Amino acid sequence: MDEIDSKSLQNHHALARAGIAIVESLDLSDVVGGIYNFAALPLKIAGADGAPLRAVLWRE
Repeated sequence: MDEIDSKSLQNHHALARAGIAIVESLDLSDVVGGIYNFAALPLKIAGADGAPLRAVLWRE
């Protein structure tokens, strides 16, 4: 994405303009490689441009 000390967050803004949601800081270290389904269930926070979410990962 963007550098940790970025003031402009250019990549974040470009993805937002394109309607692409950004999911960051997931700990996937215990996930075995493969093909999965993923759902991100964010909390709705009025006036916010981001929110914590419940991440769900499953195989068919």
